[in-house]
Amino acid sequence: MPNERIVGLVRAVRRLPEKRQRERLEPACGRVWSWDERDFLLRYLRQGDLVVVCVAHCLGPTRRNVETMMTAILGKRCSIRVLDPEPLDAQDGKDAVRIAMQAVAGLAGDSRAHTAEEAAKHGKLAWSKKTEGRTSFGRAKKFWKSRRAGDMTTDQKMAQPEMRGWTYATFMRWLHERQ
Repeated sequence: MPNERIVGLVRAVRRLPEKRQRERLEPACGRVWSWDERDFLLRYLRQGDLVVVCVAHCLGPTRRNVETMMTAILGKRCSIRVLDPEPLDAQDGKDAVRIAMQAVAGLAGDSRAHTAEEAAKHGKLAWSKKTEGRTSFGRAKKFWKSRRAGDMTTDQKMAQPEMRGWTYATFMRWLHERQ
């Protein structure tokens, strides 16, 4: 349609910050709206316009929000284009269902998975990173059998820097396996 306006919608998601979305949408879109301005976006739209989002779950933070946003956009006889993982346009029916399914899948992944930086910040590191912080078995065993540890309770021993990264159960299992 020659009079169609192409507008973008951005919403900060875990692996795609709003700034990167804007950089990607601004060259192609006449105007880019943030999620907080969605009411203004819906008033701005007219029949035949195209709403572009980088990923489907930028249409809302919950399934219900995605459904409401898609219904409002398609109800104005506008189209929705999702750029990732593959370009997908929806004016009605079948393609709209595919976008909704992508959005739900994206929301599930977005809320559960941490990026490496966030995992490190919240202490939820991968196993390989956890083992790097554990003291060696030799050092832990030497401390456990030392005179200094003999006067401590089990909880006090486990709190010592020589026992960093070890749980009582794991240490005991290693100790008995290597006796």
